[in-house]
Amino acid sequence: MKRKGILQFIYALMISIVVTACGGGGGDSSNQSVSDTSAKGTLNLVLKDETNSRQFESSPVEVTQGLSRSSNGVFKNTTASSLDYAEGQSRNGDLSPKGATTNEPALDLKLDKFTISGVGPEGATFTVDVNGRGGRQIQGLLNGEWTITVSAKDGSGKEFARGQQNVFVRADETTAAIINLSLEEGNGSFDFEVSWPKNIALNPVVTAELQSSNGVSLSGFDITISEKDENNWVARASLNDQVASGYYALVFTVHDGNSSGEKVHLAAGFAETVRVIKGNQTSVSQALKGVKGIGSIDLGIELDINDNLPLAILDSETYPQHFAFDSITEFTVSADVSEDDADFGNIIKTWYLNGQMVEVGPTFTINAATSPLSTTYNGRYISGHYRLDVAGVTPTGERSGSASYEFLVTGDQVAAVQQGSINGQVFLNFATTKPSSYQLSALEVKLKNVDGTEVQGAVLLQNDTGLFGGENIAIGDYVLEISLGNGYLPYSTPIKIEAGQLNDLGIVQLMNGTQTNISSTQASTVTLDEKASIKFPINAFKKADGSVYTGNVNVSHRAMNPSDAAFVEAFPGGFTGISTDADGQPLEVDIISFGVIGAKLTDDNGNPLNIADGKTATISIDVANPETAPLTMPLWHLDPVTGKWVEEGEATLQGDKYVGEVSHFSWWNFDYSCGVTDSGRCPWIRVQFEAIDLQGNGVPYAKIKLEGSTNFAYSKTVTTDYLGRVNTKVPFSPQATEDEWEFISYTVSAQQAKPNANGSLLSSKPTSMQFYLDHTDGVAGYGKRYAKTIVLGEDAPYLTVKALDDAEWRAVENSSAPVKVRRPNDSAASAETSVLIKNPGKADLNISSYDFKNTDGSQASGWSISGYQPNFLTASGSQQIQVKYQGSNWELDRAELVIVSDDPTGDTKIPLVTVAPNQAGVVETITLNPMQTFSGQVGYSTIRDPYSPTDPYAPTDPYAPTDPYAPTDPYAPTDPYAPVPTVKSYHAYNSTWGASVYKGNNANGPYEYRAYFAFDLSTVPEGVRIINAKLVNKYRINSAVKLYEGKQSESLNTDNAEEEFRLACQFGDTTCLLGQLSSGNAPLELNFNKIGLDEVREAVLDGSILKFAAVAESNSGSSYIRFRDLELVVEFGY
Repeated sequence: MKRKGILQFIYALMISIVVTACGGGGGDSSNQSVSDTSAKGTLNLVLKDETNSRQFESSPVEVTQGLSRSSNGVFKNTTASSLDYAEGQSRNGDLSPKGATTNEPALDLKLDKFTISGVGPEGATFTVDVNGRGGRQIQGLLNGEWTITVSAKDGSGKEFARGQQNVFVRADETTAAIINLSLEEGNGSFDFEVSWPKNIALNPVVTAELQSSNGVSLSGFDITISEKDENNWVARASLNDQVASGYYALVFTVHDGNSSGEKVHLAAGFAETVRVIKGNQTSVSQALKGVKGIGSIDLGIELDINDNLPLAILDSETYPQHFAFDSITEFTVSADVSEDDADFGNIIKTWYLNGQMVEVGPTFTINAATSPLSTTYNGRYISGHYRLDVAGVTPTGERSGSASYEFLVTGDQVAAVQQGSINGQVFLNFATTKPSSYQLSALEVKLKNVDGTEVQGAVLLQNDTGLFGGENIAIGDYVLEISLGNGYLPYSTPIKIEAGQLNDLGIVQLMNGTQTNISSTQASTVTLDEKASIKFPINAFKKADGSVYTGNVNVSHRAMNPSDAAFVEAFPGGFTGISTDADGQPLEVDIISFGVIGAKLTDDNGNPLNIADGKTATISIDVANPETAPLTMPLWHLDPVTGKWVEEGEATLQGDKYVGEVSHFSWWNFDYSCGVTDSGRCPWIRVQFEAIDLQGNGVPYAKIKLEGSTNFAYSKTVTTDYLGRVNTKVPFSPQATEDEWEFISYTVSAQQAKPNANGSLLSSKPTSMQFYLDHTDGVAGYGKRYAKTIVLGEDAPYLTVKALDDAEWRAVENSSAPVKVRRPNDSAASAETSVLIKNPGKADLNISSYDFKNTDGSQASGWSISGYQPNFLTASGSQQIQVKYQGSNWELDRAELVIVSDDPTGDTKIPLVTVAPNQAGVVETITLNPMQTFSGQVGYSTIRDPYSPTDPYAPTDPYAPTDPYAPTDPYAPTDPYAPVPTVKSYHAYNSTWGASVYKGNNANGPYEYRAYFAFDLSTVPEGVRIINAKLVNKYRINSAVKLYEGKQSESLNTDNAEEEFRLACQFGDTTCLLGQLSSGNAPLELNFNKIGLDEVREAVLDGSILKFAAVAESNSGSSYIRFRDLELVVEFGY
């Protein structure tokens, strides 16, 4: 029998009709109203319930009623009675492990009583109450159609399941029927009572949620919290006849709240399976222990719970019941059902710690040194009580269950002082090497509290080349200030010190100011570099005490824009700013910078000056692309006390400049506010990072730093979770919505925030990611999530590259798009571009050679390096070199600059290409053939269930007599209306040649077969804009084929065919269809839609293989996909 849904009990009723007059069954009551004048028959049936432990096994059980005819023509029942329920209960009890936590109503499901009733021809009726199981006969039924109804009642006589079927009774014939009894639809009741110690949550905030398998959540509990006793709180809630029958996940949490009632610490919680049945009460009672809070946590719950599983924590007696927070303790917790359960080893498990989801996988590892919760003690578990819950569900969603394990973390953490550290390196004026000691004689580095008071001795200079750092700094928010005499503009930025973590700032570039002297009594214009200016009106200055100043004014000024290679390193204040919300309240937002202007005003004696009250100065800066620039741009000043940008006024677009009025001076920033993350003010790019070590293990709590620049700049640092993973979002310029070629190039690096046991800190070689506008969904949202894996290793030298490509700096790797070397004009004999090579590693780098190669590896002519070629780079050192072309082929002459060094990742290759003066960019096309792997056919056919209808568990009676002379009836008819038990049989095979694509229906049910193939897109350069992509088929297609993203493995096999058959996207054609290949003669082309282009972009950016599944468009006809006749054509530009 085919398995039914999660709310069904399945019963097999085999009904035999015979024209005879027999006595009734003993011990059962009946009430019949049957006419005596028409042809009559007998209803002979056997009842069996399948509510025992094997209810959901893959080999469904049916009871067959066999009949034989004796020599005198009387029918005899030769089938044994159904499996006794007590035996089923005994098996179920064996499968109920310690730790199982599924909650069900107090319903006695021994099924001692069935009520069978029928309504037949001429108003004939009968009702039979069956006590127990076994053979039953209902005599004297009229010939014709009967409606048979069966209801199941529990031990107390309460009906909870019912089924009905029409049966046509024919004289002298046997009619078979199967009736499925389903739990009655309707509402049941649910309540809970949960207690916890008062001292873990002084201001308890309780949340409770029931979440069904279809994603519907019930959270409207009227929860009352009261004192259970002098040491415990208790929460109670109930929903009377308000919960639909079914299985739910109950997720209950207790947070400690702050004075505003906000959740700031997860103190206790649990997740369990709950079953609700119509007309019944399900109750949950728990006594929690929990953890006292020292931090905050964000709680996100996702659960898909269906049918009951006897899930258990395996070998729970071997796990420690307690361990010290600073101990070396690590163990892996497993959970499963009994080995004789059909779903053993085939359960999707979701793990919760104190109610927070921490893992989806077969096991969960508890390591004392790494807590998965956001509230930790230096990354370790906080001392207290913990409860680990696991909720399991089968892949089909038909069964579910839960179990739990509790442990205690011990140790005194209250007396410990939570501290962190900081370090960084000062460079000067975009310099490529560390400064000398004489340049830094007046260098000062200070750490201040947010109120402006200095923390004495917190940060010190480590040597005379600008390296600074500090240890044992109390956790909290600070401001870092760096200054170097009157000639340099001050630098300040907000700093966060976290417990046990190193905040590595990397390089900080201090910028000196150009000195210009003006008169305070005259209107003056100061021209800055980077095409910026400051205009001062007459009598515009005041002293520090507010009095009017007359005399000479020394203006130390500097302007920077994202076209500077080290702009992010010199940018003060970070890339967030303080704006105001609709209610006028301060709001911290993400900002992207288009340039900054800094000025310091002093008199002849070095005393500070500023703009006089009632006066303003006019600042202006050139716009990179006026045609796409916003008409207004917010202005932000750097608050020297907080180190943060504060919005104040705006600049307007006037010609090719932004112009604004300012009333005081420090740093002024032309920044666009993207609002809070995920707001609609800017396009957003979603990225998923995974930090791993050289052995492939996740690196917990690694700091990942992103530095991006093009016409605009942005930077942020994110921290991975305890598995080494983090999802983040970065904004894109809103002006890019008007320029499809706008891009941002990010350099991405990672470093451990907490040292290993030997004191070492793993770090990565910086990598790059380049995004175009088509990586987002425009201003209103964001597109697909892109993935990047970063490998961290021990201290080593690395060689990284940035190149000036059409006046914009971008990161370059071996697989990147070529750097364009543009001919200045049609008569120029040579062209140059700047390349910045850098060693971001912790050891010195030796360079042995520079060489230019053609794409085939031969020596390239016409290419050279003009000027200095360094053979050595210190740690954190860099050098700008000039790549020169003097050849004759200005139409896409290609080469690679190969730099051989002791970088452990190998030689550095910088791809190059020449372009003509008026050529906007380079557009190329690459043609790819399918891979030899990931290809073949997967499909299924519907066949008659080979395990039906026999019951392999039905006991036999070895002493039961048999009738050797009983003849069989070859003419006994079968019921043509009886359903045929069927199953889907999946098959798969590998093929590098081709596969057929078709689907339809046969006598047993549907069938479908799909073709699978894949392309390796690693030859498409990284950092390009995908313009178009199409699939070309050089073989005839008989019937239209739809194309979807596949999820097949490298080698297709029948053992995993059902999983291979599934598509990567399960949300319908609107979301999942990549395109359709129409029928016709070759060649045929499928141009990918937007969804298809997104998949190509993702594969190029992630460096992944693009897998396809070809699916028949209709249920008629078939097609053959010959893999060798397929080509993927990708058009891209840069």
